[in-house]
Parts: sequence; structure tokens; C-alpha cells
Amino acid sequence: MSYTVDPPKGFQFSGSYRGDGADSESLELRIDWDPISEHAKSLHVLSGDVFVEGKWQFSFFVKKPAVETSDESNSIKISGTGKVWDAKSKVNIEVAVVKGDGDAINATVNLTIDGKQRSFTCPRYSKFFRTVSMEIDFTSDKLYLPTYNTHMHSSHPPLLASRDVNLFSAYADAGVDLQLDNDECTLVCDPDPNTAWTNSELYEIQEKELEGEDRKKWKIWGILTEKYAHSSSVVAAMFDTKTRQGFGVFTQAGLLCNLPATLPSPSDPEPSTKEKLALRQFLFSLVHECGHAFNLQHCFSLGRPNSLTWMNYASAYNRVNGNDAFFRNFEFSFDEVELMWLRHGPYNKVKPGEGNWGKLSPAIIPAVLDSDDPRSWSKLLSFDIRVAKLQYSQMEPITLECRLRNISSHSIFVETGFSPRYDIVSLFVTCPSGEIRQVNDFDSQDLVEPFKELHPQGSADGPDRHNELVLLLYEAKGFLFKDPGSYKIVAVYKSADKELISNEVTLDVIPYGGNNAQVILQRFFQDDVGYYIANGGSRAAKYDSAKQFLESLALQTKDAYWAGALVAETLPAYAKAFKLIQSSKQSGKVDVEKLSEPDYAKLIKATDSAVQFYKTDGTKHDNLLYTRIVLQRAKLLLAANEKDRARAEVEDAINAMERRGLKAFVAQRIKEVWLEMCGEAAPKVFDVKAWSKNIFLFQDTNFDPDDTAYGDRNREFTLTLGEVFSQFNEKHLAASTLIVNEMFNLADETEDLKSVIDYVYELQHGRMYNQDMVKFAFALFVIHHPLARKEGLRYPENTTPAKPSPFLETRPAGPADESWMNYWRNDSDFVYHHDHWHKVYVGQSLPSSTGTHLDRQGELFGYMHQQMLARYDAERHAQGLPGVIPYEFDETEPEGCDLRPIYTHPYYQPRPAGMKWDDNNIRQFRQWDYALNRVVETGQIIGPDMERINLRGPQVDSAYFGPNYYGHIVEATTSTFYTYYGSLHNMGHGVFGSIGQPPRRSSYMNSTATAVRDPIFFRWHKRVDTYINRFSGTLSTELAADAPPVRITANDVIITSSTFPPDGFGNFQGSDWAFHNFSCEDVQTELGPAKFEGEFGKLTHKPYTYHIRVARTDPSDISNPLYLTIRIFICPADASEERRRWIEMDKFRFILPAESLCSVITRQDKHSSVIRRNPNEVHGDIDSSTTVSGFCECGWPYSMLFPCGLAEGEPYKLCVFISDNTIDQQGIRTHCGSLSYCGAQGQKYPDKRQMGYPFATPILVDGKSVGVDQAVSRLRNMAVADFRVVNTDVRYGPPTSSPVKQYDKVAWYAQDQLNISRQSPYVASGWTGVLRVLVQGLAIEASGNSIVIQFEGRGLGNGGYVIANANIGKREPSTLNITGPSYTIEFEGNDGTSMTIPEGGVKSLPIQMPFEEDEDYFVTFQVLRPSCFIRNPSNTGQTLYSQNGGRDVALLSNWVSAYDRSLTNIYAVSKIFVSS
Repeated sequence: MSYTVDPPKGFQFSGSYRGDGADSESLELRIDWDPISEHAKSLHVLSGDVFVEGKWQFSFFVKKPAVETSDESNSIKISGTGKVWDAKSKVNIEVAVVKGDGDAINATVNLTIDGKQRSFTCPRYSKFFRTVSMEIDFTSDKLYLPTYNTHMHSSHPPLLASRDVNLFSAYADAGVDLQLDNDECTLVCDPDPNTAWTNSELYEIQEKELEGEDRKKWKIWGILTEKYAHSSSVVAAMFDTKTRQGFGVFTQAGLLCNLPATLPSPSDPEPSTKEKLALRQFLFSLVHECGHAFNLQHCFSLGRPNSLTWMNYASAYNRVNGNDAFFRNFEFSFDEVELMWLRHGPYNKVKPGEGNWGKLSPAIIPAVLDSDDPRSWSKLLSFDIRVAKLQYSQMEPITLECRLRNISSHSIFVETGFSPRYDIVSLFVTCPSGEIRQVNDFDSQDLVEPFKELHPQGSADGPDRHNELVLLLYEAKGFLFKDPGSYKIVAVYKSADKELISNEVTLDVIPYGGNNAQVILQRFFQDDVGYYIANGGSRAAKYDSAKQFLESLALQTKDAYWAGALVAETLPAYAKAFKLIQSSKQSGKVDVEKLSEPDYAKLIKATDSAVQFYKTDGTKHDNLLYTRIVLQRAKLLLAANEKDRARAEVEDAINAMERRGLKAFVAQRIKEVWLEMCGEAAPKVFDVKAWSKNIFLFQDTNFDPDDTAYGDRNREFTLTLGEVFSQFNEKHLAASTLIVNEMFNLADETEDLKSVIDYVYELQHGRMYNQDMVKFAFALFVIHHPLARKEGLRYPENTTPAKPSPFLETRPAGPADESWMNYWRNDSDFVYHHDHWHKVYVGQSLPSSTGTHLDRQGELFGYMHQQMLARYDAERHAQGLPGVIPYEFDETEPEGCDLRPIYTHPYYQPRPAGMKWDDNNIRQFRQWDYALNRVVETGQIIGPDMERINLRGPQVDSAYFGPNYYGHIVEATTSTFYTYYGSLHNMGHGVFGSIGQPPRRSSYMNSTATAVRDPIFFRWHKRVDTYINRFSGTLSTELAADAPPVRITANDVIITSSTFPPDGFGNFQGSDWAFHNFSCEDVQTELGPAKFEGEFGKLTHKPYTYHIRVARTDPSDISNPLYLTIRIFICPADASEERRRWIEMDKFRFILPAESLCSVITRQDKHSSVIRRNPNEVHGDIDSSTTVSGFCECGWPYSMLFPCGLAEGEPYKLCVFISDNTIDQQGIRTHCGSLSYCGAQGQKYPDKRQMGYPFATPILVDGKSVGVDQAVSRLRNMAVADFRVVNTDVRYGPPTSSPVKQYDKVAWYAQDQLNISRQSPYVASGWTGVLRVLVQGLAIEASGNSIVIQFEGRGLGNGGYVIANANIGKREPSTLNITGPSYTIEFEGNDGTSMTIPEGGVKSLPIQMPFEEDEDYFVTFQVLRPSCFIRNPSNTGQTLYSQNGGRDVALLSNWVSAYDRSLTNIYAVSKIFVSS
């Protein structure tokens, strides 16, 4: 013989046994040892029920008995000691189980209780422990019961097996054989299906369906209907008066409204997320309510909020463990406590309909928790109860006001629903006899997320308290205050793992002293009256007597206002059509009869006394009850078509209560309820964009980050509420991951942004987590989740206008220093770019499903910041500052950074000057420096498992593999390689952020949102870039091998202010372009005053367009299209040989069509691939499809696309490099963000070349290492042209301080001289060379000593033209020459040598010269690029002369002997002004 836990092989003996003994006794025995099914858990318990003549006597249980098996493996002996339920009696039991033939299993039982021995012979009759019949009636066309696969929704335990679960399998796993009686399941024919069901109606149909023997059986009844009258938030309820045998589930409440029309089958399309959630909730509600029928309680009400069971609320569990935590861990089972009850609990309490609605154990008032107890909320909330007065008469309704109040300095989200039916508040009444009664409502309702925000005390945002009124009259065990005497009331508020104990209220109940008191009292304290009142009335015939009695009491009793209040409690049953049940089992259906309208006048009259009393004599403590009565009457008056009277009563009530101190927000809420009731409420619109913006703007002004009292509320994370969150901190990123995942899961489950907004709002106002971390997590959600992008949510940018400041109005004096770059570093668009980019490329905190675009994050990190440095150095050059110097680990940084008063931040502080890293940091970073340089030397990195990964060489399959890997370890996008290479970039930010800072503060460097404001950012990134540069310097790129068969020269690349190329630019003759004398216009930039808060100035530029001519190198091969990638870069002219100084300006795909030798490409700067584009300006981009989506907010600022340049013009180089798009695989851009800097949403980086190509690495041409100039000279697909960037600085007023004359008087007008219409059309000419315009003295209308000359533009869309060496002088009479001095014509931002005349024309600078009437003048200028234009030849006149009359005219200083030819109506110089 041996002890074993496992049963003999092939012999499963758990289950139910039944047999007889002596003296008419019988035994139901349950053996729970071996699993009865795959998913059923064994408890190792024996239990049983003893009956005498079929009547139950007692129940017992034995835990962990001893089990012995025979050598023959066909018999088992079980023995142990236990006890009788609800008694002190001990039980000794011996059971011999023998397996007979076939399936026969018999047990011989010897049971000894208190010395009395009983013997029974019991055959096994079921493998289950209970057998229960089930009837479910329904109001839809057919019975719809859900089956749910445990993997249907993505939220499930990772190790949970996939299986189908339904109501019956869930109970089978619990050991209960729940059997659906299909013959009894009945269609309920409701003539008014849109009217919700009340408790009394549901109870009536249950009474009809469970008549007679059904009440005595182990049977549960349920009904599936659409709506519940008492609350639209309740998905299921029990409504028995005394027992639990029935329930209802409401398929139009909460998530259930998304149920699919029919139960999905395997062949159907996959249900939507909402349908999956609805099916899961439907199943959960059915199992949960059946559990109540077995007298199981809510886990959270029994102190087990962390229990993963059918009997918990998911919301209660999630409040403790995080959003969606319940279903991510729930294994679709009951817990062991519940299994013990279901299988082995006492017969008289487990049997449906047998036990009273109550707790499992006697009610005991809890001891008051100490304020330091972790289960106490006493430091954050107060929970008070009060009654309107201290003395009541018998029968008088006692209403208890429960008030939960926020006493902290921050918002708190609390659970509401203070009626005991919700199991959130427990009420205990001590009776005059000393008995303690727990108030147990006879109905139970399951709420859907009953949460409410309580604002800080005194907050203007909303109320700091929540009040509810609970009627204390009648409960499951009868009337509460029946006997005269002194009573005490205490309430316990329970939420998640917290409890609050209320104050104690004492009141006296005095004998009723009216006429016929004994008769009235006897009638009043009958159960039908109690139920009639407590359940909101009923029109069932059996309550007619109770109704008539109460109405009589209200109408005939002196001072019967309180009786009127009782009648008011019953009005809900009369404010809607009552469903009278007519059962007809034989027909297989239940008919519902709609009763005629009640006697409204009598009901209203019966409650008049209550309304009048509380209006005139009530106190502020009666306000809640008064409101309740008035709104109940209002429903009845509306049903009686007396809307005006109802409105007047509501308004009178509000006015009366306001006179006795009703708070404004409460009055407003009453008005809103009334408007909703009568259908006049405005539709509620949830502005998701506004709420999203508020989340980012939220500042917890009442929160002191130095208050350590809040430090442990964030216990599951690695940073406290007061810490400064940093995206550069790996632990902070890891801490944010949970919140990010919660948001993504919520959005995926609900497909509703409001649920996410509500969740984030709760986190912010509830001070559960670090506020900056919450904002960061929400930013990732907004940027990356498809639903957020679909709804147009945006990560906010700075739009607060700059305020005037004397600090910004004074031109800096002395030599240039770092402050001269403040305008650039603090540009709001630039700051936003850097911050937003790091939120796009933040793979560690994102769900894996959103990370496709991260495939080359390491490489892009290096490239984007290298480009930032190239632009910064170009800007510094224009300001007279040297290039950025890399930071050395051991240096003392002398300057610091203090941007006050222009920029301030509550957490990110100025960085002190003269600071140095500590020795530990210096030592650590030098180790990482050595390790990173070793990677450059060896071309290998050491992986987490000591493996060596090659970053270059023949085994590397892509040009970007090495730079990408290396960028990953330099930035440290992951901790994978931390052991050897650390987190140099990120931790460097952290060191700078903390150096010289007090606790819970940081400098600008610790945040992606502020780091670029500090000059040390660029020195640090220059250090980081040295590693990237060293690695890329070990690589090389051959540019000649895969060049496409196209050619391009310097003359083929121009920048103009016109969106149209100049005349002749596209003329192609034979095998070449017709003209080769085109050049770039100057790019005009402006430094203006600050536009947004925190800025020191604003750099902008005029719009420009690239015009690029491309031709095939082999004109004979034009049968196929050429797929090309056009890459545009610029560089300061004196740095053009430094490949890392080249700035990417654009990159796009272009297709040269088949049968085309050449093409002109026009590309506006607003379509640049590096900028953050305006979605409204995508039209016209040759590289875009019609779809606009993705990271629209990501990219370099358009306003900063060009460096500022110099006032006198800064020479720049423009490079166009054309590569083979079939190799690049550069895709069409389908989003409005920067393709170059941000990649493509949901896609891998759309360019196979290394980022920055062709300048990414040292250049090879035909195997030889060459510089940029040499590459240009050797490659036909690469061209470089010259241009200038001309800047005007108007930050401190006009660019010069001298008085400016106003030149507004027209002294000469060309068209007047020519006598032609000012609207006459013109035609372009192809003229170049030296031209001379005649200004006839007869047409001059005003003289002066200084003039301004206007050169006319060619009009919008027609392009500009370029002139040089412009001057004006007096004409020598009767010749084409000038006599006397000539005066140079200069233009703003130009030295007089050349000037682009833009499409809109341009005025010269003032010319100091005598200008007299009756004198002729010549304006002479050289046309460098075609051309001026001529008026329609039909007009006459003579105003312009050219040498030799050809297209190209020699530049001559004297025209005396030259052959001349005049042209008519050339209209280049249009006006001459003199000062007024």
C-alpha cells in the first residue's frame, strides 16, 4: 500500500457519489482528487451533504485527505478529518472506492460526526460535483450564446493555450455540469422592444418562468434583452427579492452594443476588434452572473482585487495593475476560493435560489485603518456619511448621503456607485438590540467603468467631491428601521486595494403616533410594501395593494410629506409603459402585454406634499432628496404630456436650493439632466484634438517636485514623480514602455481615441506616474498609432507669439560670440524638428509592430545630426564664428548656457559656466572612446554573446550595414551592446544635463525638447560625429561604376526665383542644348525678429526653384525610360572639398521617358525631401503620389532650408548628382514629412544608398581616390554651379541707420514716353549683351538731386533675367554717347556688378545725381542671361539701342562710331522716381 497524489492509471474517480444509509439518511459525496478534464484543477478535497427523508441536514468538507491505492490498481482508500460547514462539529471520514465492471465505480463511506457513526454505499453518478439546469429566455429572434476563443483578442496570457470557451465549458472546468434546457428557453414577445426593462418587470417574468417545482430544482434562469431601465452603464444584473436564481444580461449596454449580428463561424471574416471585445464581455457577463446565482461574491468586495477570476471586475484589477492587465493575465477560470465554494460549499447556500442574498460570513464592522496602513486612502480622500436629521418616525424614509471628497492637491479618479448593490460601498447598521446588520440589496448590478475624476480642493476645473443618496428602508433581510430605538450607521468605501472608513452616524427612530398607528404600521412593514418601494414601484397586480396603501398614506395622513417621498420612489414604474408578463409555455413563447396608462394625476397629487415641504421647509441637507423627488416627478409629468409643468418644477427646485447654498456646478448638472430627460440637450461632441492638445499643455501647478511624499506612488517604475524625465535615459525609456503599450492596446481594442484620452487624462490628474513621462508616452502614441494619425492628432509645436523684450531689441556689440547664434539654435521650428525626430526614432519604447521604419535608425541618427552640424557650421561662418570644436571629456567648459529671460522652463535650467565632468565620468567615457575607435580600426564589433560582427568587407551585403550598426552603438538605441560600448551619446547628454544641477532639476541638455538650445549640444555632437566620420572614412564609394547614361553640366543647373525656367533654357538642338550661358540668381534670406516665444530671431528666405537640364549620353538609345534619382546639395564655396560640409537640399525620383533625348526638371524648394512640408502644398511635387500620410511633422524647417549668408553675398556651390534609381530604389514619397531625415511611415528607409551619398564616404572615380572638384570634372552625371546667398538682417530695425528718403514721385514713365497702353502685352526676347535705354527729357515730369530707377519684371511665372554693370548718364546731344559722369546703379544686397531682376521687378538704391527736365539720359546695362522683353510690335516708339543689332552685343564704352540699330518698345526700365 502506498500514498500517492495521482490516481491509478486508467482509473479516474473524482466526481459525485450518491447513496443511502440507515434511518432514512442519504449522502451526496464529492471526491475532488484527480482532474475531471484537461482544464479543471484538482483541489484535493472531500465534501458531502447529508439528508434525512430527502431534506438537507448539514454539509461537511475535508481538505487534503490521505489517499492509498491497492496493488491491483482497482481500489482506493481515502481518509481524513474535516468539519461541518457553519458549525464546530468535527468530521472523520473513511472512503473505499472500488472500480467495478465497465464504468461502474462505487464508494463505501464511514462517516463519524461528534461520535455518531454513519455508513453509506454510494455509486458514482457523475464526474462533475454539481449538476444544474439552465433556462435562458430571450427577446431577440433566437437564442444567441457566445463562444469565445482565448486567442481571439491579442490580450491574453502569453502561455495560455488557444481553446474555445462558452458558458457551459467555463462551468465544466469548475466541476459544475451546467445543462441548458432548450425546451424551456423561451422567446419573449415584447410589443415595445425599445423600452428598457425594470427590476420589477424582470422579477415578474422570472416568477412566471420559475413557478412551482422549478423553484426547488438546482436551476438558474436568465434573460437576454436589450436595455436596462435603471442604468445604461449596467451590462448585467440580478433582481431577486430574496434569493439568487435569476439574472439579466443587456446586449445594448457598454461593450455589448458591438456584438456581431450572429455568432461568428470559422468560415466568416475575422470579427472586428470591437466585436471581439463585445463577445468576450458577453461571455464574461454570463459566467459572472451565473456565479452570483451560486452565491459567489465579487472578489474585490472580499478583499481580493488582484484575483484573476470570473467573479472580479476587470476594472477593479486594472486599477491596481494597469490598464488591460486583467485580460492579459486572466486564464478564463475561477480562483481556488471560488472553486472550493462551487464544488464543496454548503448545500443550503450554493444551491441557486436557496441561500439569502448576503455575504459568505457574518458581517463585522471593520476596524478603522491606521492612516499609515498601505490600504488606507485617508491622506488623499475623505469619506463621510450623514443624514438630514437625527430623529425619524417609524416608516419615515431615511436617506443616507455618502460623500467622497478629494483632500489632496492633485486630481484622483475614484469608483462611484455607493449603493450596496454595486459592492463598492458596504453599509453596516447597529440595531437597538445590538445586532449588526450589513445592508444587502436584493439586486446586484455590474457597472461598466464607474469612474469619476475628483479635482483638488478649490480647483476651478471641477468638483472635488462626489455625493450619492442611498435610501435605507428595505433590504434582502427585511426592513432596516422597523423598531423604535437608537441606531448607528457606518460605511466602508472600497476601491481596488484601498479602503476608507466613514464617520459613524447615530439616529433615533421614534414610534409612529398617528391615527390607527398599529394598523398602519402592521400594513407598512409587509414585504410587498418594502419591495414595492425599494425596487422603484411595480405595476404587477400583486403590488396593487401596496400602491394603494402608500397613496392613501400620502393623501390622508397629516404631515405626510415623507409618505409622499416614499410614493416618489415608486414613480419610475409609471413613467414608462409597464411590461405585464403573460406566460404561455405551451406555445413556446412568453407574451408581454402593454398596460394602459396609469392615473398620473393621482400619483402626482400623492407626491405634492413632498415637493412643497422640501421646497419651503427643507434644509441644505435635504437637497439631494429634493432633487431626486423632483426629477422622478419630472419623468412622470413628461409621460403625462405636462412638459411645461415639469420644467417649472425643476427650475423652482434649483432656485430654492440655490438660496440655501447649492453649488453652481451641481445646479448646472441638474439642468443638464433635465435637458437630457426632455430631449433638449445639445449633442455631446468629444473634441479629441482639443483634449489631445490639453494633455500636452497640462502643468501640475499644485505639485511640488521636491515633495518626497509622492516618491513611492510610482513604485513599479524607476523614476519618481518629481524627477525630470529624459529620453536619453535608458531606464526612463523602459519605464515609459508600459504606458505606451497601454495606449496602443486601448486604441486597438476600442478603436476609439476617447478611451486613450481618458486613460492619459487619468494618469495625469491622478498623479500615478511621472507627468513628463506620461506626455512623452502620449507623444509616441500620437506620432505612431494609425488611429491617432487618421484622426489628425498632432504632436504640438510652439505657437505662442513672442513678447516684446528689450533684450531682443538691442544690436549686440563687440566681436561675434556664441550668443550671435541664439537665433538659430532657439528657432522654434528647429527645436521642434530635433525633438520630433527623436520621437519618431525611439524604437525602445514602441510596440514592435510600429518599428518597420527603424531599420536604419543607427545610420540615420549619425546622418541627421551630421547634417545639422554642417548647417550649423555654415551659419557660424556667416556670423564670423569658427567651426564647431569637438568637446573633450576632461576640459572645463567656460561659458555655460543661460537663455533667460527669453527662454525659461520649470525643470530645465541654465547650465552653469566653468563646469567639468567628474573623474568617474571621464574615465568611463574614455573607455567607451577606446572601444569605439577599436571598431573603426578592426571593422568589427563584439556582440552580446562575444560573437564578432563584421561591419565592412566582402561579407557585408549592403553599403549601409556598417554605418547603421556603428550608429546604433554610438547612439545606443539598445542596451544590447552596452557591455563594451556603453551609451556614449545618450549618457553624455545625461552628464551635461545633471552637471551643476540641484536634485530633481536638469539643464537643457537632458531633454530632446531643449538640448539644441545649448551651444554645448553642438560641441558634444561634433564629438559624436568624429566617431561616425572616422568609421565612414574607412569606407569608400565608387561613383563611376553605376552612373546612369545621362550628362549634366554647370550650365544645366540653376536656381531662380521664378517657378519657370528662363527662355531658351529648354531649347535642345540636335544632340545638345542650344544655349549655355545660364547662371543662378542670388538666394535672398532675411533675419527677422522673433516670431514665437523663446526665439531670438527668425531666419527665412524667399521661395526658389531649381531648374535642371538632363540629357542622355547616347542619343541613339532612347527606347527605354531612364529611372533617375536627382540629389541636390549645397556647400559654402570655400569648403567644397570637405565632403561632410555638403548640405543635402533635396532628393527625388525622376523618369526620363522613352523616346526622349532630354528633359528640363523644375523643382520648387517647398517640395524638398529634407523639409517638413505643408500637406496642403504637396500638389505639384513630381515625386509624390496623391496620398499624404506618415510623419508629416518630421523634417527640417522650411524657413531654415538655406543658410543665412552675408549681406554682401556669400559664395556657395550648388551640386546636382544623378544616380540610377533602379539601384537606389528610391521610392515615390507618399507622405508630407522629410523622406531624407525621417524615412517613410511603416516602411524601410526608401534609398538603398548610404545616407548622404555621394558625399557619405571618401570618393572613388574609376578606382582612384579623388576630391569633389575632380569628381565633378570626371563624371558626366555630376555638376556644380555657383550662386550666392544674400542676407538682410532686420532684427533690430532697418539694415542701415541713416534716414531713408521716400521716393514716391514718378519723374519719368517709359510707357508715357512710348505712348502705349500700360496693359499692353509683351513678348520675350532672347537678347543679351549691352543695351542702352533712352530717357527723353520731354517726358520727364519732375527734377531732383537723387533718383530711384525701377527695372520691370517679366511677370509672375515668366522668370527673371540677370543684368550687370548698370549705370545712368546724361546723353550727349544727337549721339548715342554719354557726356559727363555716369552713375552706377546699385541694388539692395548687391554690389552693382550683377543683379537678378525678379518676376515682380525691382527698384535700385537711391542714386545721388542731378536729374533735370528737358535733358535726355541713357540707362546702360549688360544683359547676362536672356532676356528683356519687347512690347507688342504694333506699338511705336524708340527707346532702346543695341550694338550691332545681334543677340550677343560687344561691351563698348563709346558708341560714336558704332553701327547702331534701334528697337522699338523694349520695356526693361519702366520708371524713374525722385524723392518727395
